[in-house]
Amino acid sequence: MLANTDRQAVKSLFLVITIVGLAISAALQYASRDEILRAQHSSDEETFSIEPHKLVPLVPRPLRGVVADWYWMSALQHVGSKVLEHGGLARVEDLSALNLHRLAPLLEAAAEFDPRWTAPYEYGAVVLAAVDAEAAINLVQKGIRHRPEDWRLRHHLGFILWQQGRFGEASAAYEEGAALAGAPRWMRMMAAEMARAGGSSATARAVYARLHEESQDDQVRRLALLKLMALRATDEMDALRAAVRASTARLGRSPNAWHEISVELTRAAIDLERRADAGFPAESEWLRNVARPAIRLDREGAPVDPTGLPYMLKDSDVVIDPRSELFSAVMHWSHNTP
Repeated sequence: MLANTDRQAVKSLFLVITIVGLAISAALQYASRDEILRAQHSSDEETFSIEPHKLVPLVPRPLRGVVADWYWMSALQHVGSKVLEHGGLARVEDLSALNLHRLAPLLEAAAEFDPRWTAPYEYGAVVLAAVDAEAAINLVQKGIRHRPEDWRLRHHLGFILWQQGRFGEASAAYEEGAALAGAPRWMRMMAAEMARAGGSSATARAVYARLHEESQDDQVRRLALLKLMALRATDEMDALRAAVRASTARLGRSPNAWHEISVELTRAAIDLERRADAGFPAESEWLRNVARPAIRLDREGAPVDPTGLPYMLKDSDVVIDPRSELFSAVMHWSHNTP
């Protein structure tokens, strides 16, 4: 037999489940849940659309957050399934290749039902921006209209604009955010950096470091960390290429193994460390250690990438091992800066 307290708990749980079901059923009157589920499992060529402005009035205000959660979870599931199909986040060199055409309407619906909830805007600034930049800009601007006091939304907007090479607009977004109450000092520094050298690797490093430190979403933080590590590997490879050129001049031929250029590697390590010590824009010591470029050698004297795999000498050039977790990100970064 159930005690009175147990019965009450069961009744409360049943009531919550019933309310959630009614809320979702009402919200999906114009686009039924079954239709959306079928669309989520249909081919990528199909058009997927939601009209949240028609759905919101059907749901009582206290229950709209429940429906926003449903759309948010659907968006995460959509992205997660696509990432798994491509072998994991680290192997996806370009998120646009995932065919995430359902992401924009799902995030837009989540934001429509709960416009002051920041998670869809943050996620859209990083993931949706890689698929549809204008949709991401519109989404974050919607967040700014509903949360004009939130400096982080200006940070997200500036990030998208920076990725698009719109450095002046990005600088303005950071400047606006810097003027808001509670904004950290680095927002104004980012505004100046965008205006001065928006396309530089130093600016890119600052952007991704701040994104990693400020984000509350694990997937966004992982994406930012991969970008930082790819930047580190790119800087390290540039330093190693300079060492190879110097050793070629000394040897009169291209080196065939790393041990032949140990002197040049030592000099390159010192030079790279000096440049890195000029300042890395991260408050976390752990993040500085992970993302700051440095030449590290394994037991055989070969320089290794941030994941621990040796860089490779190939035809007088330095390349990253295709088995490296950073391979796709480094190759994509090399051809698409920032």
